[in-house]
Amino acid sequence: MNNKGFTLIEILVVIALMASLGVIVTINISSMLNSEDNDKCNNFVKEVEEAACVYAELNKDICKDGCTITLGDLISDGFIGTDINACTNKEIDKSEEVEVTISSDGEKKCSYIRGEENEG
Repeated sequence: MNNKGFTLIEILVVIALMASLGVIVTINISSMLNSEDNDKCNNFVKEVEEAACVYAELNKDICKDGCTITLGDLISDGFIGTDINACTNKEIDKSEEVEVTISSDGEKKCSYIRGEENEG
């Protein structure tokens, strides 16, 4: 007898291997997308902090001993050019604050802690 087809076992093994490969690929793609979202969020936070430091430098009369700047101030004055929060893909809460502290030696530290981080 001349058998020219695949056995049931061979077909089941191939299907199982393809399913395993599909699961592995799906997990890897999911983790890559999460990593990309975290990078976007971190870049947004850095952009806001840098913009706050520049704002404080240009407005020395307001921020000579440190100050708190809202995201709305940074947006309205053109220091950040986006109205989408990369961390949540929602509109920016323009009342959120960026803290600018100035040490005794004149060094500025600008820190922005997103609203969701404060809540949870």
